[in-house]
Amino acid sequence: MDVNNRADYFLQPRQPNHRRYEVLRSVFVEEESMQDVASRFDVSYGTVRNWVSEFCRCQDTNDEPPFFRKSNEDDHRSLQVATT
Repeated sequence: MDVNNRADYFLQPRQPNHRRYEVLRSVFVEEESMQDVASRFDVSYGTVRNWVSEFCRCQDTNDEPPFFRKSNEDDHRSLQVATT
């Protein structure tokens, strides 16, 4: 088993919600600076700040974190499956 390829799944996520999760995990669990995380995941510092702020708001109001919510694309797919 090639561990490096498996690690890349987490270090270089392709799906938007997975990327957001890994960014937030790096900030809160690994305690990395938002600037470093932004650079590592190739997103802007402002985006990381927004994701952190949104996550904190969700935690404060007991809402589901944004990366667990179904996207509009997921809703669209489920509608297509249901109607075909």
